[in-house]
Amino acid sequence: MTGLRLVERDASWLRPFSPLRPPHPEEVLERVSAEMLHAGTPLDRAEWVFARWKRGHSLTTAHRLAFADGDETILTWKAFEDGKADALAERSPWFESMPAASPWKRRRWVEPALGIELWVVPFDRELIGLEPTLDARWVARALEETGAVPERSVRRRRLEQQLLRYKPQRRAVFRGRAQLRPDGSCEYGLRVLTPDAAGRTIRARRIFDTLTAGKFSPRLLHGDEPRGVLIEEWRAGQSREREDFSDPEGIGELLGRWHTIPIDDPVPRAVPRSITGARALLEAVLGHAPPLPANPPRDARVSWIHGDLHPDQVLETESGLALLDLDELGVGEAAGDLSSWLADAACALSESEYREHRDALLRSYRRHRLVEDAAVDQFMVCELVRRAAGCLRRLERDAPERAAQILEFIDTRVLRGAAR
Repeated sequence: MTGLRLVERDASWLRPFSPLRPPHPEEVLERVSAEMLHAGTPLDRAEWVFARWKRGHSLTTAHRLAFADGDETILTWKAFEDGKADALAERSPWFESMPAASPWKRRRWVEPALGIELWVVPFDRELIGLEPTLDARWVARALEETGAVPERSVRRRRLEQQLLRYKPQRRAVFRGRAQLRPDGSCEYGLRVLTPDAAGRTIRARRIFDTLTAGKFSPRLLHGDEPRGVLIEEWRAGQSREREDFSDPEGIGELLGRWHTIPIDDPVPRAVPRSITGARALLEAVLGHAPPLPANPPRDARVSWIHGDLHPDQVLETESGLALLDLDELGVGEAAGDLSSWLADAACALSESEYREHRDALLRSYRRHRLVEDAAVDQFMVCELVRRAAGCLRRLERDAPERAAQILEFIDTRVLRGAAR
């Protein structure tokens, strides 16, 4: 999950494919100052940090707002091309009123005439758990109810939370630190998902924790399905960078052990990710896409899988490697985890480095569990199609050229290699 990961973005290539455009920083500052802040509130700058383009529907961008006093927040600007803003204005208030002492006169605003919806954390209409998680009293009670800290031990006024990642209307991740009475502290992770996604994840993680006792990942401490809130232990260690593919043997060992954890029924199945939308987007922008079925084939032999594996979800600890961000945890095809990792490696490494990395990882993995190269390749094609479409959806600089390079890799290195 890398919602606020800084990448080079450029929407100039988008012009032939959509009437929507990301707002300029000056437009963000002007609109927020005029419609959402009290007059005279000094707003210094706006930095574009996130984009998600849904062709024919919307363009969502997030901007880090910096105030003159050093305070910062994240503003989401969502533009529609299908009339959704009119429906939002009709069925819900146009804004959320704020106390007079706040610099904000509203933290959510819809303008049907412009087809836009703006909000700042916590007023995300899909992540309904964001607001209570910013209430220190609510978080303190939740921590105490888990038994992770003694009752009435959390100092409400000395509870700190840092927003680490935010994908508008998808997820938010915080790092928290609670000061305890009489003397001490407790660190924790806090995640907010949509209620539907949280319900499935909470059920899967509770079963997984019973089987593994936190050996492979942070344990879940608290799950609130109606609000979509999860509180987990904070595991000490160093998380990897996005393109850190060191120690392939260690990754193969970790996945091999993970994929042989016993399955106790009933376990929520990992949600299969269709590539229908990704292929349609590639067809529209590039004019072609690999001739594939809409989904990877089902496999009768399933395992516990992470479900969305990338290098920055690997945590290096004193006791070994662990995996973070278990929002997609469930039962599914092991080749899906392997192909997710290898697709990232193929996009980041040279061809020779990639082949060496793949061979080392699979050799280590096969000491624990067998997997066919053909199965990995089949799933990897689907993952690479998602990577190619992802460049376009994130409005990355030179995204069409980058997506075309990925499709060429699929054709010349994966499909033809499998045929040989």
